[in-house]
Amino acid sequence: MYGQNGLNVPIEPLYGTWVNPDYNKVPEFPAKITLRPDGSFTEYGNTDITEGMQGTFTIIDSWMDSDGNKYYKVEWLGGFIGKTEYHHLWRLNETDTVWESNWSTAEYPTEIDPEQSRYRVHYRQ
Repeated sequence: MYGQNGLNVPIEPLYGTWVNPDYNKVPEFPAKITLRPDGSFTEYGNTDITEGMQGTFTIIDSWMDSDGNKYYKVEWLGGFIGKTEYHHLWRLNETDTVWESNWSTAEYPTEIDPEQSRYRVHYRQ
C-alpha cells in the first residue's frame, strides 16, 4: 500500500507472477516468481511447472526516480536459496512490466547493475 510503513511509492504493482523463460535452464535463477500481498512468494525453476519453493519478503524502503521507475529495498528469505537471508534492490520500470533485481548476503546493493553476477530480470506474466 502506498505510504504503508513509511514507503514512498505503491507496492501493489509488484504483486502477481513474473517470468523469464531464459532462466528455464539456469539452476540458480528462478524462471517464474509469484509475489503476494501477504509478503509471501513462490519461486519456480521452470515457467511451466506448478509446484515451487516458498519464502517471504519484506519491503524496507521505496522511492521513485525522475523517469518513473520504482525502487524497493527488500529482505528476502527462502525459495531457491533456502534459509539464507538476502538483501535485494529491486527496480520496477515506469509501466510496471519489467522487474530487475540485484542482491547480496552482506549488504543492500546501491544500484541495479545488469553486469553483476547477482542480477536478474523478470517480466510481468
